[in-house]
Amino acid sequence: MPFYKKTFNEGSSCFIDIETFKPIEKQWEFLQNIKRISKEKLTELFQENLAEKNVFIQNNVSENLVIQLNNQVKINRNGLTTILIDFLKEELNFANAEFIIKKKISKNTFGTDRFFKLLDENTNEIIIPRGFISKLIRFFRENKIVHVFKDERKKLPKVLLNFSAQLREHQQTAIVVITKKDFGVIVTPL
Repeated sequence: MPFYKKTFNEGSSCFIDIETFKPIEKQWEFLQNIKRISKEKLTELFQENLAEKNVFIQNNVSENLVIQLNNQVKINRNGLTTILIDFLKEELNFANAEFIIKKKISKNTFGTDRFFKLLDENTNEIIIPRGFISKLIRFFRENKIVHVFKDERKKLPKVLLNFSAQLREHQQTAIVVITKKDFGVIVTPL
């Protein structure tokens, strides 16, 4: 809080002057002089800001939501919308059964993750598994989300190999299907 003396003295929590970016000396006085605004004025400011943002988005669509495909799939943070965040949380977070069991039998859950997260993040982007890209692109199309897709995979020269084994019928079917795809994950029973 801005009024906690220790953090104020350390310069890590306080009200600042937006023109100079220096701490305001009299924090209480500053707070007392803040004027309330009406709901109508707040709505008006919000509408103006929203209109400006929409114009900006329409003019900068190519910079708004960028998906980069290389060893990973990266989505820039400034393009994230609520619907996209909800979709990623729903699809890439899985409940940890161990956590649920411990909780139900009143065991200590310290150190046990509540969810398995299949996404990672840093300051500028969300990183998701490559195998999820097809589902993500379908989601964008279905929800008419404008995006820019950058394929940054390194294209290596083709290598010809000889294969002399005889494939079973179900294996041959799988080969036919995967040759139509650019990338994916093949799962086989043990």
